[in-house]
Amino acid sequence: MDSIESYALLFSAIHGILLFIVLFFWKKNRAANKIFSILVLIVSFNFLNLYGSAHNSTAVLFDLIEIIPGFIIGPLIYIYVRILTNESDSFRIKDLLHFIPALLSLPLGVIIFNNSIIIITEDIQTFIYLGASMVATGKFRLSIEGYLSSINSKKLNWLAIILICLTIFRLYSISETILLSTRFAIPQSIDNLSLIIESLFIYLISYFVLSQREIFDNELIRELKEDKINQKVKLSDLFIERNYSKLVLLMEKDELYLQNAITLKQLADDMNIPAYQLSQLINCKTGSNFYSFINSYRIKRACFMIMDSDMKKTTILDIAFASGFNSKTAFNEVFKKVTHMTPTEYRKSSKSLLSDSGY
Repeated sequence: MDSIESYALLFSAIHGILLFIVLFFWKKNRAANKIFSILVLIVSFNFLNLYGSAHNSTAVLFDLIEIIPGFIIGPLIYIYVRILTNESDSFRIKDLLHFIPALLSLPLGVIIFNNSIIIITEDIQTFIYLGASMVATGKFRLSIEGYLSSINSKKLNWLAIILICLTIFRLYSISETILLSTRFAIPQSIDNLSLIIESLFIYLISYFVLSQREIFDNELIRELKEDKINQKVKLSDLFIERNYSKLVLLMEKDELYLQNAITLKQLADDMNIPAYQLSQLINCKTGSNFYSFINSYRIKRACFMIMDSDMKKTTILDIAFASGFNSKTAFNEVFKKVTHMTPTEYRKSSKSLLSDSGY
């Protein structure tokens, strides 16, 4: 292995060990960070093992347990995501069941060490856990749309980026193992490049993990849990009709949707009803969640402003903010979902309609 690749592994391993120490003793979001710190430590040990192998070091300790981390990484990622998205508050005793394959892999590794079947099995297991983690992240995003009118996608996107990168690494590992089992020679340059990318991944993890706060605050989590408890409570027809009229009035007259950070709880307080009842009310009358309901009013206002000839010099970004959105990205995403056009395309089409009408 060339010196650049070798030292990239060494520096990343050292960086990873330092990151492990920081995360393990960090007071913020302690349960999730402890889980993630162990994951980082395992990856760092693997880098040290590869570095030792490149320099013909014995690395006896690492060689004896080399097969175990492959069966640990997947469960750790899944448990980390579950805690981070507040599906559970901490590590649970029953979570130990996820690590049974890791315990079984030790005697198997002694008997048939480096067997391609075992290596592919651990890669597939990790791949399954990564898929489950992505599903959990997606479900969490859908659930919070019932409570927030504006979602900071960065808080979830960074997690998705890490999961996607890990998935790519595992797919490469599976492909490499299959090719090697068929005695296909992988070019050394490609193998070295993959090691550099994987080692630099530690730095990417450091940036994302250390720069992010908890995904959402405790008040939102409490609302999510309360809603699960009260989901089965049915609303009367009289309650629905009376309060929906009140809701529409607040939207059309008071234009509460223009508050870019308005939440389900805040709107429910204005209506003097519990948040879970407002959530059910919106779903019953519109078939949508709070996020879609509020943004439908914002998009209507944005469309009106875009078609207004007096606002033809107003930028799309100014229109987005004036409609209640807090970012251009969120505005473009919702706008295209509702109108099937980008704001710019919508503006061009409205100009064509006006010109055809003689205005």
